[in-house]
Amino acid sequence: MKDLSIFKDDQVVESESTFPCIVVIDDDPGVRDALKLRFEKDYRIISCANGKEGLRVIDEQVFSVILDIKMEGMDGFETLLEIKKKFPNLPVIFYSAYQDLKSPFEIMNQYRPFGYVIKEGSITELSDTLRSAVNYSRQIFKNQKLIYQLQDSLKKEHEALQHLRQADKMKDEFLANTSHELRTPLNAMIGLAEGLLATGHSSRIMQQDIELIVSSGKRLTHLIDDILDFSRLKHRDLELNFTSVSIHDILAMVLPTMQPLVQNKPVTLHNDADLSAPPVKADSDRLQQIFYNLIGNAIKFTPSGKVTIKTLHWESKLQIEISDTGIGIDSSQLSKIFKPFEQVKRSSQPQAGIGLGLAITKQLVELHQGGIHIQSTPGKGTSVNFTLPISTEPPSHIQIYQQIKPLTPSESEFSMIYSSLGGEHETEFHILIVDDDPINLKVVSNHLTAQGHQLTWATNGKEALEIINDEPSLDLVILDVMMPLMDGYETCHKIRERYSQSELPIILLTAKNQMADLVKGLQAGANDYLVKPFYREELLARVETQLQLKKTVDHIKENKRLQKEIHQREKIEQQLISQQRRLLRLLDIAESAIIVSNQHEVITYLNQSAESFLDYKIHELCNQPISMIFPDWKTSNLTAFFSHINGSNSPNHNQFVQVNILCKPDRPIPVHVTLTCLNLLEEKSYVISFLPSSPTLPLRPALQEWLTVAGEGLSQVFTKGDPGFIRETRSVAHSLDGVSLSTTQQTDTDKIRFTLVDVVNKSLTCWQYGTGKGKVELAEESQVWSVYLEKSGSFTTRTFDKYFSLSTLPKRPHWRHVLTTAFFVLEATEASNPHYLPLKAAVEELQQLMQKQTLN
Repeated sequence: MKDLSIFKDDQVVESESTFPCIVVIDDDPGVRDALKLRFEKDYRIISCANGKEGLRVIDEQVFSVILDIKMEGMDGFETLLEIKKKFPNLPVIFYSAYQDLKSPFEIMNQYRPFGYVIKEGSITELSDTLRSAVNYSRQIFKNQKLIYQLQDSLKKEHEALQHLRQADKMKDEFLANTSHELRTPLNAMIGLAEGLLATGHSSRIMQQDIELIVSSGKRLTHLIDDILDFSRLKHRDLELNFTSVSIHDILAMVLPTMQPLVQNKPVTLHNDADLSAPPVKADSDRLQQIFYNLIGNAIKFTPSGKVTIKTLHWESKLQIEISDTGIGIDSSQLSKIFKPFEQVKRSSQPQAGIGLGLAITKQLVELHQGGIHIQSTPGKGTSVNFTLPISTEPPSHIQIYQQIKPLTPSESEFSMIYSSLGGEHETEFHILIVDDDPINLKVVSNHLTAQGHQLTWATNGKEALEIINDEPSLDLVILDVMMPLMDGYETCHKIRERYSQSELPIILLTAKNQMADLVKGLQAGANDYLVKPFYREELLARVETQLQLKKTVDHIKENKRLQKEIHQREKIEQQLISQQRRLLRLLDIAESAIIVSNQHEVITYLNQSAESFLDYKIHELCNQPISMIFPDWKTSNLTAFFSHINGSNSPNHNQFVQVNILCKPDRPIPVHVTLTCLNLLEEKSYVISFLPSSPTLPLRPALQEWLTVAGEGLSQVFTKGDPGFIRETRSVAHSLDGVSLSTTQQTDTDKIRFTLVDVVNKSLTCWQYGTGKGKVELAEESQVWSVYLEKSGSFTTRTFDKYFSLSTLPKRPHWRHVLTTAFFVLEATEASNPHYLPLKAAVEELQQLMQKQTLN
């Protein structure tokens, strides 16, 4: 039926209409018309009078054929055979009354039509057979389409594979050609640098720099050698010079040259190779290269312990085992240990190099007709075993192979770097440089030292974090990405957990130059990203930009802090003024006449009761000598009292005495006065109070104690002696409700104290629920309690805090302050507040308790 030619642009045209196409071939027009009438609702019917006509109309769009057997000219059997030649999968149904020549069973076996239906039978049988034939065609079509898609996919994959092979070949050629071209300028650089060292005319620091240039050049040369070896091995272009080699002689030369790699680590090398081991058939130079790679790796990844070399031989093979007690390799990483350009992840070690050493080693072992495999347990160590063919000839003399220097920096290089960096400089900016490569550390430090910056250095992320914790004055971090113990990305994340980008900017400095690396660095929290190799001017410009931005941000923060402090001080000052007004109001409505004098016997304040009694206004007496209203001042007992109090150690010392006071106009009146001493602003003030109606007790003891407590709040009033200031505070405080200064003698102290604490707590709860504000806002807005600014910049309410617990409640609590606070909360909140009624009930209970008390 359908073949691959019907597929066009991955599509197929099944029919000109939405109905499957059915061809009916019968020489009886009545049968053709009857079948068309019966099936035209479900199929597109094409009628043909004979086999030749039917063969002309059958194409890929036909789903089935209904074929009569007995026809003039070409009968049904011949027509079926012709159809199958062109469309072998097209289902043909015999529909005939012809039964004279052969039985239906014989016809089905010989011609294999899709079905055979007798015309005299039920039309339903033909309908069911036709439906099965159409479904069969549809399935054939789907299978053919799937085959076409599969063939097309295979073709595309084959083309892609060819492209990849071509690209891989071009890459290898590029690596080989580039490596060859690099050797010439590198040899020139190394030769010139070694020539400068040989002259001996350079300074010590310059000689160290030149030695680092030579060291870096040789490291790059060895890297090029690895790339060339890998290219030769891949193309089977590496020729080996096989001789008979003694393993013991090879190790005797290799192990001493590996000792410098141990540096100062507590690692020992053990040569346990069998002295009687037979020689092997090998290239001595390449065998030494194998040992350099395997022993060097073992030393590198063994922080402490030992590296052991053993041998075992049997029949035609010698097995060499190199084991260590290092950090090991995770089992998930073992599968790619020998793959080229793969770096096995070890959590606590750097991923130095380009991942060619072990790949080259494996291929070299295989070129020696040997095998290599590795076993490792994380935290316990690694064991590498490789085999070599045993030689039947005596060992020949060998020469030492030039050691492939490891790409990781040595301890001596770090010592050279630190000795040449010099001390720290006293400058405005302090920069931390983090890099595990001593030469990169040296280059960056040289550039920044010339700018006069103070420098600190670290060789890995963990060391950098320790320095950052100990040095809060750092202004910038220049951070390498590929480092041991903790890479730059993780280090950056850790720094950002404590410092924001504006508080401690970070510049990532790395050889990774892909866009994904840049995005990852910025997502980790870096401020900038600089790719190695870099230009000095670019490094300095980026560093200067970050430092100036940090300086600007620091200035902005400092300005905001100062503005906040000024605002806080202004609020505190307003609170103090408000407190002074309230206290002054209390003094003005007291029964006792009160006059305040400083230690120089100059009047600084008098309350309204004193003004009324003396018939003087405050501006007439302020800053006048106390003798102006006490005519017998020098001869009276008051002078003795003043002298006695001045020499007394008790700041609250008070007594009363009878003297004459001079009222306006010059009317002397005998009164009993009480003196109370207050220490205000490092000076003493004296409160003189008197009551002409009660000559025996002018000033109540409770008022004396209240003055001692409230004296600090009234210090400005008592020490200034400014009538204008006092009048201003009085005018503002005049709207406050008058309260009596009389202190009650409690009859049920415990109950009152408990109720006071209950009212304070319910007031705060009702306030928080109704306004969403806190304790400090309640103290500020009620203007009852003082608010203090701590050194940390936060506000506290020291006195108010004492009223929330019985254990901290003062011995003589200010119950009026508590009531005033509660009334303020009730006015500021709605009655719908669920805490409103409980507070109101507690206030009423406190009022009833206080009304029962008797005045002293």
